Amino acid sequence: MLSAVQGFANRHRKGLVITAGLTGGIYMMGKYAKSKLLEFHEKSASERTAKENMKRRFEQNQQDCMFTVLSLLPTLGDQLLHELNVELITAKLQQTRSQRPTPAPTPDSSMILPPKPEQQDDDKQEQEGSAENMAEEKDESEKAKDDQEAVST
Repeated sequence: MLSAVQGFANRHRKGLVITAGLTGGIYMMGKYAKSKLLEFHEKSASERTAKENMKRRFEQNQQDCMFTVLSLLPTLGDQLLHELNVELITAKLQQTRSQRPTPAPTPDSSMILPPKPEQQDDDKQEQEGSAENMAEEKDESEKAKDDQEAVST
């Protein structure tokens, strides 16, 4: 019986080698494809996890920043009101606005009619007055900065 199998193998040697080679090659390619598929799956899962972690960290950082800013906002507001005296500056701006005698001409009327000589004198006076107001505001802001530097040191 052994000699019959040996004779069969000798006669069909070429076909058996080709069949064994194809079967082994297909088996190896299947293993390779399976390993690559698992590797791809693991890689995509790790990337997804990394993206979710980054998103979670970003949202947490944003919440922390908002909480910090909102908790410090009342203190900052009080300091700004105390140091810069916003009410006084606002009152002065409203006062300068109410001191203007006439409203500014509309573009249509200024294109049609030339400006009167009296208006030019008024405009010069207003510019001089606004320059004085700006100088006063500048002095006040410099004083506030000096006071702020003195308080911080």
